[in-house]
Amino acid sequence: MKIIITESQNYILRRIQQLNDIVENQINLFKINENPILNGYWCKEYKSADSFFKEVSEFSVGEFISNNWDFFHPEKSKSLDGFNFLNKLVEEKYGNYIRNLFHSKCGK
Repeated sequence: MKIIITESQNYILRRIQQLNDIVENQINLFKINENPILNGYWCKEYKSADSFFKEVSEFSVGEFISNNWDFFHPEKSKSLDGFNFLNKLVEEKYGNYIRNLFHSKCGK
């Protein structure tokens, strides 16, 4: 059986991959940074893995929406539904990984 993907579906898949790329860039910045000053800052700034995850997720989704404003806001008004949906996508794919990374770097 051959699966046919429409142009609209392909566009959505590319946008989801773009969101994944943004999140993974944020993870890598934290993961590869061995600077004890910055690691200490992050560990003090974020009191828990959940607060750290929330920051990574919201920053990534904000950057994604900024890069795709016309797609998500055709009438130039803010939509919390789109923002919440994207945060849920990040939570499902990266939530545990980001929290575990925080625990391993910060020992909390």
